[in-house]
Amino acid sequence: MVGELVRWYRDEGRSLAGIAQRYGRSADWVKARLLAAGVGVRAPGRRPLIDPDRVRVLLDGGLRVADR
Repeated sequence: MVGELVRWYRDEGRSLAGIAQRYGRSADWVKARLLAAGVGVRAPGRRPLIDPDRVRVLLDGGLRVADR
């Protein structure tokens, strides 16, 4: 179960509240399990906007940022 929590939170970017709802628990319940597993939690209301791995794939594939 903890592996699933980690995957949803860290890899898929889901919120603590969203994961908690799936388990019928509180966001604090999810947070405690993530912290116990060594996973740092994001600041409330903050979701990563950019996936660094996706950016690398796009740049390696030839996508270029316009010069300013």
